[in-house]
Amino acid sequence: MDKKKPKILIANDEQLFVQLMEATLQDEYDLFFAFNSDEAFEIANREAPDLVLLDVVMAPKSGFDICHLLKSERRTRDIPILFVTSSTTAEDEVKGLEMGAVDYITKPVSPPIVKARVRNHMELKQYKDKLERIAAEDVLTGLATRRRFEDVFQSEWRRCRRHESPLSIAMLDIDYFKPFNDNYGHGAGDECLRKVGRALGGEVKRAADLVARYGGEEFVCLMPDTDLEGASAFGHVMRKAVSDLQVRHEYSNVNHHVTMSIGIATCTPDENIEPYDLVRRADRKLYEAKKGGRNRVESANYEKKLEVHR
Repeated sequence: MDKKKPKILIANDEQLFVQLMEATLQDEYDLFFAFNSDEAFEIANREAPDLVLLDVVMAPKSGFDICHLLKSERRTRDIPILFVTSSTTAEDEVKGLEMGAVDYITKPVSPPIVKARVRNHMELKQYKDKLERIAAEDVLTGLATRRRFEDVFQSEWRRCRRHESPLSIAMLDIDYFKPFNDNYGHGAGDECLRKVGRALGGEVKRAADLVARYGGEEFVCLMPDTDLEGASAFGHVMRKAVSDLQVRHEYSNVNHHVTMSIGIATCTPDENIEPYDLVRRADRKLYEAKKGGRNRVESANYEKKLEVHR
């Protein structure tokens, strides 16, 4: 099987430049082309390229505007951007670099130099991606880490606030995990966590949703653009997925197999709500689920009046 080529988006409205870049880069990379700024933004979000060659002079928005938009979105903010321009002023170069571009190439371009710079930045991107994957993945369960969750949560909070969309969080905890560990041993405890992690991760179907290990036997699920009804329904799916594992637990006061309690909170982010108030509300509902008998889902709609629903 052939190795998948890295993807490059070339956003430029000059046909001759596009043809030159195609001839220079097509052997090593999978190329995408945009001839206006709106098309560039749409392709970047759809394809998530590994690198963008972005002309400063674009229409209807400038390359600087597109760079700002790409750096504002979670899906595209880490894509390296190389500005390409006929401007040789230091002010424009400084502006581009300060906006987050990794390099600045002036026209007329030299194909060998462009090829070398692209290769260098691609190698740096691949190395950075590898480090981020290591930092973002929990070694035991294969799920996202708490650090990864917090990063994505802040980004999705801002996005949902801009679009006035609901955001839901589920806090999940394995019932009576300490007696499980104490009686079956930490090896069995680790295997239990692995199985639960796979079960939870296996239920996530939308790319926007994120399940992470929050700490110990506690997990968290982030559900953007999801109202209370949808989040509660998914909470019951996750609870059932863990129960269906039928992992033996003779020391549980709930069942003879491993079960999970879940607390869910939903809000539409605005200036009246602090992001981690939503996390705390979900954690409070988790406490209520445990107090109410465990192996259950409790949920709350967290708005300005803090109305609570079962």
